[in-house]
Amino acid sequence: MTAIASKLLAAGTREAVSLMLRGGLVLLLMADLLFCILHVARWLEVLNEDRLLLQADRGAAEWWQYLKAGVVAVALAIMAARCRQLVYAAWGLVFAYALLDDYLMIHERGGTMLAHLLGFANAFGLRTQDLGELLVSALFGVPLMLLCWWAHRHSEPPAQARSLQLLVMFAVLLFFGIFVDMAHIAADSAGIGFRGLTMVEDGGELFAMSLATAYSVGGVLSTLERPAKAHRHG
Repeated sequence: MTAIASKLLAAGTREAVSLMLRGGLVLLLMADLLFCILHVARWLEVLNEDRLLLQADRGAAEWWQYLKAGVVAVALAIMAARCRQLVYAAWGLVFAYALLDDYLMIHERGGTMLAHLLGFANAFGLRTQDLGELLVSALFGVPLMLLCWWAHRHSEPPAQARSLQLLVMFAVLLFFGIFVDMAHIAADSAGIGFRGLTMVEDGGELFAMSLATAYSVGGVLSTLERPAKAHRHG
């Protein structure tokens, strides 16, 4: 890596951290930590409410995650309107889909249907439903990623820089939501799983979404400081 590239990377990292701190990252992470503590308290039976578990459908942590995903989608839509950069709108659609997917259980329901329709067999320690869920996620995710790539190519350099930062944050979210999830299932199937993996998987998703939320809110705040015309290039 050249010295110039290193300086650009460092400058971009500083900007991202600054935006996230401005967007309330510390408060968001504190709330995430509280949900993790409540999960452990329910796990240890200190509390007697299943909705406190991180993995509980329509549980407290899941509703918190819905709220954050919705905030990201709205914030990016505002940035797209103010800056007139398509890439923000494209990423807004990605997070809007993430919200709908979680709330409507699209990949779970679609995965079950595809598994039966295509006659999948268990493989790599994964159930037929898990393989179907991966296929559904790919069917929706690949077109959305292609849209982001196209919009990225047709946006100004400052917006492209922020697009790459959003890509990193979304990749972290996918790592915990898909790869750690599948590893958890495979470990349980092999009889080597442990309950702490739930904390790694769902807690990691909480923290990853908080990064994107703080970054998007910080981006909106910086955008709203100046007139819309001043942001046509970023």
